[in-house]
Parts: sequence; structure tokens; C-alpha cells
Amino acid sequence: MNKTNSIWIAVAVAVILIGGYLMYSNRPQSDVESDQNNSESMMELENDQSNEMRGDAMMEPVDNSMMQGDQSQPEAMQKSGSYQDYSVSRVSSEQKQGNKVVLFFHAPWCPFCRTADTAFKTNLDQIPRGVTVLKTDYDSNTELRTKYGVTYQHTFVQIDSEGNQITKWTGGDIDNLIKFVK
Repeated sequence: MNKTNSIWIAVAVAVILIGGYLMYSNRPQSDVESDQNNSESMMELENDQSNEMRGDAMMEPVDNSMMQGDQSQPEAMQKSGSYQDYSVSRVSSEQKQGNKVVLFFHAPWCPFCRTADTAFKTNLDQIPRGVTVLKTDYDSNTELRTKYGVTYQHTFVQIDSEGNQITKWTGGDIDNLIKFVK
């Protein structure tokens, strides 16, 4: 190989390396954090899986009283969860019974809302015991939207017995309800 070809190859390699470095270092900070979070999550998952394989995973004791129909539990814990239309009196009634209340800001024109609505209606038995999801019309309940800072449909807001927000999330259906309700 002659000297000129060697120089061009060295220049090309340097340009590729410098270009790759510049592309990586100029990424938005959110992309870098996302990569770091993803790698941390993968390491945690790998550690969890290896612990399970070794039998070191901690298991919480199971309370079988709910499965055996123990009548000492409050009534709200005995009945299945429910999915109903929103009304002020229904909120009050559910809270007096000790149920956790989640407002589902639903719009009939929203495809995601329609999907979630169908999921709740067809899987009522999967709504956790003591949880009531109230289908709240997004378009007409502007006061509630303002109170809880709801800016778009398909938002869920869990409220306490005094109407204060406990938690809020957007999207999903029963799986997210189970995940986010406190």
C-alpha cells in the first residue's frame, strides 16, 4: 500500500470516530438519562431473576383470611370492585362505605376511553375489592377537571374521603388501575 492510501484510510477512520463521538455527546440529556435508566432497570431485573433462581427471593406471607371468606374483614373488602357512572351522591356513598374512589375522565369521542370503558365493563371481576371506578364525563365536568388539573381525557384520579387527590395517571385500564391505586 502506498503512503497516500494509508493517509486517506487514517483520515477516514478518524472522521468516523470523531463523528460517532460528536453524535453521542450531542444527544439530548433526556436520551442519555433514558439509556442510563434502561441499563439500571436491566441490571435490577437480572439481579431479581438470579435471586429467584437461587431461591433467595423474599416472599411476603400470604393472608389467607380473604380467600377463606373470613367475615371479620370490613364489608368493603369483601365485595368486588365496581365501575359506575359518576355522580356527587355516588362519590359520597362509596366513600362512606370505605371504598377507594377513582375518577375516570372519559370522553365518548376518545378511542382510548372507549377501549378502557369496554375493558372495565367486561372485566368487572378484575377490579380490586374495595375500589370503585367512576366514569366521569370529560366534556361536561369542567369544574372537576380544573380541580384535579386534568388536561386531557383518559385520565384517572384517585381521591380521598375529603375529595383530595391521592394519585393521578393517564392511560390504561384495569392493569394500570391495579398498578397505581393506593
